[in-house]
Amino acid sequence: MGLARLEESLGHMDEAVRWLEKARSTDANAVSARLYLVELYLRTGQTEAAMKVAQETELKAPENLEVLGAVGRCHDALGQHALAQATFRRMADLAGFDPKWLYRIARYQLAVGDAGNAIWSLQKAVKGDPEFLPAQVALTEVQLQYASIDEAEERAQALRARYPERAIGDSLTGDVMMKRGRYAEAAASYRAALAREENPRLAVRLYQALRRDGDVEGAVRFLEHWVDTHPADLPSKQALAEGHLRTGQLDAARVRYEQILAVRPDSPFILNNLAYILAKKGEPRALAYAEQAHELAPEAASVNDTLGWILVQQGQPARGLAYLRDAHYRASADPEIRYHMAVALIQLGRHEEAMKNLNAALGADRMFDGVVEARALRRHMAD
Repeated sequence: MGLARLEESLGHMDEAVRWLEKARSTDANAVSARLYLVELYLRTGQTEAAMKVAQETELKAPENLEVLGAVGRCHDALGQHALAQATFRRMADLAGFDPKWLYRIARYQLAVGDAGNAIWSLQKAVKGDPEFLPAQVALTEVQLQYASIDEAEERAQALRARYPERAIGDSLTGDVMMKRGRYAEAAASYRAALAREENPRLAVRLYQALRRDGDVEGAVRFLEHWVDTHPADLPSKQALAEGHLRTGQLDAARVRYEQILAVRPDSPFILNNLAYILAKKGEPRALAYAEQAHELAPEAASVNDTLGWILVQQGQPARGLAYLRDAHYRASADPEIRYHMAVALIQLGRHEEAMKNLNAALGADRMFDGVVEARALRRHMAD
C-alpha cells in the first residue's frame, strides 16, 4: 500500500493499481488495501472492476460501513441508483446513532437523490449528538431545499440562539428569508453573519439579497468594496463580473473576468464569458477565447452557443450552425439559441426554417439578449 501511494503521488495510476492487486492477492482479508483499490478503480473510470472488488470485500466484511460505502458508490457509478439508495439505507441502520457516520451517509444519500432518507439519517445524527454542528447545519439546509421551510426556519433560529457568537445561525436564517422572498430580512441576516465571520459565500449571498431587494447600486458598491479588500476571493469576483455582465456593464465585467483568468487560465466559463464580451465589442480575439472554452467544455450549451454565434457573426454560418444545433440539443428551452440559429439559417438561404426558429424564440415570451433584433428580423421577413 505504501508503494501504491508513492506511485499514485507520481501520477503512475497503473503501477499503483498493480501494487494494490498484489496486496489483494497476498492477503485475502486486507480490507484497507481493497478499499484503496476500489477508490483508484473508481477514480480511473474502471467501475466494473471497482464493483467486483467491492462486492468481494462485502462478503468478507458485510457490516463494515467503509465497505458498504464503497459498494454504494460503485452502484451509483454504474447508474444503479436504487441499489445505491438501498445500500446507504442499510448503512444508516447499521450506524446506530453515530453522528459522524450518519452525517457522511446523508451526504451519500443526497448524492443519489434520496433526500427523504438523508433527512432521516441527519435527524438520527442530531438525536445521537445535538452538539454535532455539521449535522445540525446539513439538516437545516436539506429541510430548506427538500422538505419544510418552517422546520428549517425553526432550526436556524435555534442555532442562532444556541451559538450567538457564530455566523451559522444568521447565515441559515438569511437562506430561509431568501427562500421566502423576504430579501431585506435576508440581507440583514447576512450582514449580521458577516460581522461575525468574513466568509466569501456570505459576501455573495448578501450581494444577491441586496440585488433582489432592488438595491442594485448598493449591492454593486458592497461587492466592489469586498472584492477590492479581498483580492484573492475569486467566487466573489466572479459573482461581481456576472452581475456587471447581466446589467450590460461590459467594460467592468471584462476587467473582473480578466483578473480571474490570470489566476485560472483554464476556466472554460470565464473564457466563454470573455469571448461573449469581446464579440459584443467587435474584437477579433473573441473567437480564440471561444474556441479555447470549447476545447475545455465541449458539452456545455452556453459554450457551444457562444462559439457558434461568433462564427455566424464572422461570416461562417455553416460552421456556426453546427455548434448552435449542439447548444439547442443541450438547452432546448433557451430562446436566444433559437434566435442565433435563425440568423445562421438566413445567411445560408434557408428562410422557412429560420422563420420557424424565430417564431419559437419569440413565442417563448421570455426576454433574452437580442430579443429586439429578433422581433425586427421577423417583421422584416414577414414583409
